[in-house]
Amino acid sequence: MHIKKILKSFFAHTLGTLVTLLDRLLMVPLVFANFHVSIANIWLISRAVPAILTSSDIGLSSEAGNRLTKLVNDEKYNEAELYYVTARLTVSAVSLILLVTYIVWIFSNGQAWLVSHNVGSITTGLVVLVSVGVYSFLLNQSQVTNAAFRSCGYDYVGVFITHCMRLAEITFFGLAIFIIKDLAISIVIFVMVRLIGNFYMIYKLSGLCAYSIGLSVSKYKFDILKVMIRPSLAFALLPLSMALIQQAPIFILSEKVSLMAAVVYSSTQTFVRVIAQLGLQVSRSIWPALISSDSSKDIDQLERRNNIQDFSFVLSAVFLLPVMLLMLFWGANIINYWTIGHVQVSQLQILLQSLASFFSAMWVISISSDLADSKHTKPMIFYIKSILIAFVFLLLLSEFLPKQYLLSNDVMAFIVMLLEFIMLSYVLRRNSKARGMSVLSILKNGFIVAFAFYREKKYG
Repeated sequence: MHIKKILKSFFAHTLGTLVTLLDRLLMVPLVFANFHVSIANIWLISRAVPAILTSSDIGLSSEAGNRLTKLVNDEKYNEAELYYVTARLTVSAVSLILLVTYIVWIFSNGQAWLVSHNVGSITTGLVVLVSVGVYSFLLNQSQVTNAAFRSCGYDYVGVFITHCMRLAEITFFGLAIFIIKDLAISIVIFVMVRLIGNFYMIYKLSGLCAYSIGLSVSKYKFDILKVMIRPSLAFALLPLSMALIQQAPIFILSEKVSLMAAVVYSSTQTFVRVIAQLGLQVSRSIWPALISSDSSKDIDQLERRNNIQDFSFVLSAVFLLPVMLLMLFWGANIINYWTIGHVQVSQLQILLQSLASFFSAMWVISISSDLADSKHTKPMIFYIKSILIAFVFLLLLSEFLPKQYLLSNDVMAFIVMLLEFIMLSYVLRRNSKARGMSVLSILKNGFIVAFAFYREKKYG
């Protein structure tokens, strides 16, 4: 049932979760403790930039990973090489165009924007904004490399190296702040660590990959790009929708209420999103096994795919519910301590944002099979339409009703929680209809598979 392989990938992703926790717990208090609150706030808000700019790979990394995996399974290595080169060069070109556009905007309007938000050091603010843009470009390169690792059956190696890079980024960034006490220099060092790590990833991949990963413009094929572009755009909807639902409330609060309200929301979201991150971790862990299973359409293979997804859904729910409760009871105090008293958050906001993260984690796991088959376009369009309708309606309503009741952190958290719950309900109902089973039957199957796996591990 590919469980052992899935567990290898899961443990590699677990390192990522631990690094994310370290990032969440260490970076914010470190920056707040060493810099003026206005600079710290700009740094905190600017961390949203990678989530937006990394969608510039238009989903090609994910689609290429799916196609490369199937080609390697069929031992079509020459064709796999053409797909790899086409994906790599396309992602690089699109990312570079977007990066240049972003930097032009920074130097045209960034200074005025920083002044309007009372940032003390304009130079530092500009360096931070430009650096996170460059970092986003490098993240896109990492994604393509990880897609190649996944196709060769070594996804856990790529994931492990990626998170070791992130650990190195945090370590050197923290040391630079502690020793140099200059945010601009520290973030440049942060970006340089990612650059060096990317080169190491490619070096490691070259020794593991079944096909050549050398780049040659002559191997770039527009016909292949045409084949990949439509399903790739569907994959781009996933990070785009997540960036939208995470950043829309922050943008509305910063522009319509205050920067501090946005920082409170962003800080809480950064803290509780670890729940959703765990769900994404599970989805990425089972994804390669679902692709390899898809090479055959017989009944046993389809049953195996369903068992893998049901098992993962149930196990994740059992694990994430206690994590959510811990955040609910201790989250407000931890956030207050974490931001050195700069952020006070209500218990209601913690509850709503924790629930939103939990629902998000569960629906992401539930569409893993659709992601493996590149058939997730409809749920993603439904999700984005729901987000846009909700926030546009809220903004229109705020023009006629008192803003203090509509544009608050608690209201934003409630809207996001409701959107995530609606999406989870939609995906579960869609899966239930496709399999001809009730949602309860799917959950029951997940428990049966989990129990069978436990007995196998215990009694051999």
